[in-house]
Amino acid sequence: MSTTAESTREFAEIEADIARTRASLNRKLQELEYRLSPSERLSQVKARLDVRRFDPRLY
Repeated sequence: MSTTAESTREFAEIEADIARTRASLNRKLQELEYRLSPSERLSQVKARLDVRRFDPRLY
């Protein structure tokens, strides 16, 4: 059987792992929100149109 100290350490490790996972997911969600934001999507489309305007090989 595990002692109280071992249980406490295991619990702390699990909490730390959960905190790392949450932080990682939060960063990923923020990046997705940015990439899918209307202003970012519009700027991506404008950038593609600008490239086509200046590079006749793309037509």
